Amino acid sequence: MNRTAFLSAAFGASLALGVAVQPAEALSNRTWVSGKGADSGACGLATPCRTFAYAITQTNAGGEVDVLDPAGYGAVTIGKAISIINDGVGTAGVQIGSGGTAITVAAGANDAVLLRGLTIEGTGIGAIGVQFSSGASLVIEKCTIRDFTGKGVFISPSSTSSFAISDTVISHIGFYGIYVIPSGSAGIDGLVSNVSIENAGAEAVDLSGSFSTSTSALGVSVVNSIAANSGGGFFTDTSANQAATVLTVRDSASINNGAGLGAIGPNAALRLSRSVVVGNSAATSVSNGGAIYTYGDNGFDVTVSGLIQAGLQ
Repeated sequence: MNRTAFLSAAFGASLALGVAVQPAEALSNRTWVSGKGADSGACGLATPCRTFAYAITQTNAGGEVDVLDPAGYGAVTIGKAISIINDGVGTAGVQIGSGGTAITVAAGANDAVLLRGLTIEGTGIGAIGVQFSSGASLVIEKCTIRDFTGKGVFISPSSTSSFAISDTVISHIGFYGIYVIPSGSAGIDGLVSNVSIENAGAEAVDLSGSFSTSTSALGVSVVNSIAANSGGGFFTDTSANQAATVLTVRDSASINNGAGLGAIGPNAALRLSRSVVVGNSAATSVSNGGAIYTYGDNGFDVTVSGLIQAGLQ
């Protein structure tokens, strides 16, 4: 039997068995979701999908999932480089049930993930809004994260990575608003910019080196942000024989918290510039070798002793 006859016979046999012979569809660099969509097909503009989770399966690594209209798009675990983007079409919701995590980022060592314009809801029973457990970088822009029992944003990588959170509101969180606690030898570089964190049961922002053995200091910068009505404002902590931490706070405000600023443990440093610390039960909490450095251009509503005057170098 020649090759043509063989292929014809194979095609006929497949039809007899009811099997459609089709080439595998390539993934797209851009897909779409809609409240009127269905989780089937390739998630094209004319035939969008219904959930983020399915759309990601139809999107190339490094690609983009775009929101077409307001709806709830379901919890999702992200395992590759991807962007999920809502550029102003209305509420693109991600909601999670009891004890769950709304968005989990567990990507590869070189993968960058972007989340923009999402409303991430715990409805008072979900545990975590966004957890970043692995990946090269995570960027969160123009999001609302609220009503979680545990953490709003949980940064917990075990390999060196970076994150940036900007133009975002985090509110009504049972424990930490933003909790940064890498493990192992992981280094971390983070930026929190133009973010409002309010009504967190523990600290609004906490950078912890207690699980890290990184030989480089863990660094997070907070700029143009507000910590309010929480158990603590801007805090950093570490333990003996663990990584040093440096939390830099500039042009920000810590208002009506349990303690406005905190540096707990050896090699835990908070650097404060052009910021306001007012209305807190205590202006600062410093212990076990921690230190708060001030550039002398900050506003306190009470006399604070023990601050270290830093130069402007």
